[in-house]
Amino acid sequence: MVTRVPKLNCQNMFLFVDPITDVINLARAHRKDERLFQVTLGESVSMRNALTAVKRGMKTGCWVILENCHLATSWSEEFMHELEVCA
Repeated sequence: MVTRVPKLNCQNMFLFVDPITDVINLARAHRKDERLFQVTLGESVSMRNALTAVKRGMKTGCWVILENCHLATSWSEEFMHELEVCA
């Protein structure tokens, strides 16, 4: 979903892109939305939750969305290992 919000005049515009909505809609279209896990990163606990969700996704085939990856303070070695194993 793309939203345009005008600043003060028509020459300056902000463009916000929300791919999460598109992914959720895609999951719904494929009847996978009941098996869709969203994890928002940015806190120390969120990395543990992300790892749990990714492991569950690899085991059960559910979809996993990791939001705000740029806010993760670091990526644990265990998390990176899990991603390498599935690649």
